[in-house]
Order: sequence, then structure tokens, then C-alpha cells
Amino acid sequence: MWQVFLNDFQINDQLIGMHLDEPIEGLAGLPAIRTSQGTNLGANGGWTTKQLYEPRFISFSGRIFGRTVAEVEDRRREFLTILAKIVRNKGTLRIITPAGHVYSTEVVLIGVEMPINRVLNLVEWKINLKADDPLLYDNSDGELLATIRKTRQGGFIIPFELPLYISPDEQPATVNNSGNETILPNIIISTKATNPKIINRTTNQSMEITAVVKDGGKLEIDMKNKTILLDGMNIYDLQTAGSNFWGLVAGDNRIELQTDIQDERTEAELRFRSGFIGI
Repeated sequence: MWQVFLNDFQINDQLIGMHLDEPIEGLAGLPAIRTSQGTNLGANGGWTTKQLYEPRFISFSGRIFGRTVAEVEDRRREFLTILAKIVRNKGTLRIITPAGHVYSTEVVLIGVEMPINRVLNLVEWKINLKADDPLLYDNSDGELLATIRKTRQGGFIIPFELPLYISPDEQPATVNNSGNETILPNIIISTKATNPKIINRTTNQSMEITAVVKDGGKLEIDMKNKTILLDGMNIYDLQTAGSNFWGLVAGDNRIELQTDIQDERTEAELRFRSGFIGI
């Protein structure tokens, strides 16, 4: 049985009279595809430069049952309260599949249908959600953490049990994205680092910052939102030419950490969830 939660409220909990109809739309297939394309002038054929996914649209419909009219009205009001919170603050959609896999994504509410029917102890409803990020993230084990130290040779397969510490003799570290799409991690350095450079050897992309992180300081590179903060201050312009907000491709990624001073015992934390384009 599928289990569906909006902000920890289960919308198909039949023990409290919440029933979810099938099919569920927008989870299993691909989102709409946006294509940059055109036709060749004066020649056969055309061109395609890039294809990207549009936001994901998800629809649920169901019914609210109750033993009494009052019970149905209370449950309806509770459900509407949950939906209203999503309008104001966005919300988290969490799916547990019959096989036990857990996926989550951030959603906004774009439509609700909940008409009043002649049958007083039954409420039919339909909600339409939009996920600006089309990926569905594996939340089975929560957020994954890989701690990378300045290293020399060797490697590990990640994720392991948290927290994970990789010794200086194991470099580059192998970080595994078990999903089927590239995901963008959050990288945090809170140990001394002079001009840190974090490299994904698998994709040959890197991010280098011309700044000094003090012991107890905090450098945070958000690859997804394209922000760079040092002790809370925006230092976006301190990335070097050729730096990229790189991602972890599906499968293994070989990650290396460098700084300008050899004896610095620098660590970087990579925080991420594996991403899927459909479940």
C-alpha cells in the first residue's frame, strides 16, 4: 500500500477516514520536457541544443468518510488547515512505496476542489501540487553525509553510517549517488582552509574560493541554489574563474579537497539526497 504524507499528515489514512483514489498522477512518469530547438534555414532538418525538465505537477484525489456528520466536518476542516499552511509556507510531500522506499519533494499548492455534496457524511476532494524541482529525493535514510579530508590516495564507497570520517590516506573519496539523475549537494567547511578547492574528478568540474576559512568558521557552498556564504556573508564573487556549481552524477563520484597550505587539516562535508526523475 502506498502511503502519502503532506507535512506529516497522511492523506490516505483510512483509520481516520481519509481515502486516496487511484491512479496517482505525476509521480511515476517524466515531467514535461522543455526543448530548445528550431529548423535549419535553407536546408533539411533542424537543430536541438538543450533539453530540460519542467516543474513536476502532481494530482491527488480522494474522499473523507466519517461515522457522523460532525466527524466528517472536523476532518474536512483539519485537512483544509493542512492545505492552507502549504499555501503560506510551501510543504513537504513524502511518499512511501509498497516496497518501503521513501521519497520526498517540496511542493506548493496550486488548486483545491472540495465541493459540498448531498451525502453529508462524505467529502470528495482533489488537490493539485507543483514541485519546482522535478526530482524526487530518496529519503529512506534521511540526508546523507560524506566527510572529505585532504587526502592522498585510495578511496571509499559512500554512504556509510553517519557521521563518516575519511582518513588523510584515502583520496579521492568515492561518493555514491544511488539515484538516476544528477543532484546538487550542499558543501560545508568549518575547519581552517586557505583558498579551498573541491573537485569532482568524475566530471572534471571544480569549485575554488579565494578566501580563508578560520577554525570555527563556516564556508557553505549551496550547489543547488548557487550561493556561497562565509560566516553568513555573501562571497559569491570570490569563486575563481572556471569554477562550477557542480553536481553528483548518478553512480560513483570521485571527490577531492585541496587548499593552498599543505599542512592544513581541512575537512569538507557533503550533504545530499539521491535524486530520481520518477518512482
